[in-house]
Amino acid sequence: MASQTITTVTSMLITLPFDLRTDPGALNDPKNRELLYKLFPGTAGLAMDGKFLYIIQAEAPPKPWPKSVAGLPLYFAPQIGPQHTPALFG
Repeated sequence: MASQTITTVTSMLITLPFDLRTDPGALNDPKNRELLYKLFPGTAGLAMDGKFLYIIQAEAPPKPWPKSVAGLPLYFAPQIGPQHTPALFG
């Protein structure tokens, strides 16, 4: 069985073997989660709401950050909670 790898990194858009926009359940696959944990060392947790991929870390990694990973924009947060989610306007 081949291991999963990052397929492309273009203009800070990281394409993985799965797309969370079209297959949100892919985040529950242990292989996909392991790939994301390797991509962002120090990650304590992962979550998504259909609009953002939340990377839970005590401190955000150094910039530059990718604009999107697996089809979703990233949001670094110290923990899960409404006070740590992006505000939607419009």
